[in-house]
Amino acid sequence: MVHDHSSHLSVKLDDILSRCRCGDADGVCDNMDNLYQDIVNILVAGANLFVPVRRKCFFTFWWDEELDILKEAAVDSHRLWKASGKPRYGPIFDKRQQARLQYRKRIRQGKRFNDEMYTNELHDALLKKDGAGFWKCWRSKFQPANKSVL
Repeated sequence: MVHDHSSHLSVKLDDILSRCRCGDADGVCDNMDNLYQDIVNILVAGANLFVPVRRKCFFTFWWDEELDILKEAAVDSHRLWKASGKPRYGPIFDKRQQARLQYRKRIRQGKRFNDEMYTNELHDALLKKDGAGFWKCWRSKFQPANKSVL
């Protein structure tokens, strides 16, 4: 993937460089804005082709290996419960319920940790009278989630 990206950019940029070499110095200076715009367009096109875009809230830094294990246990116990005819009581039902509750509890803890971290960051920025830091933290927390990030 990296090789594809670099070769794509290389071909496009070589074209621009060859145009610069062929022309005289005055011609290159006259077309500097066009060259700049061409380079920017190539880089943006390369990023659109090769850099994955995710929703703003896609990355959950608090997700860890413990949550992976709890999720796997919850999914496995659910499959067993479903294969057993979805009993409403008994050891299979109890195991499923316990796995689901542990998994959901741990997710809530992670989300709470996330909220507390932002609250602390906002509080610290206010105490330090760091207006730019405060608003940067505010926007990162309260902006709409439908914006994309790289």
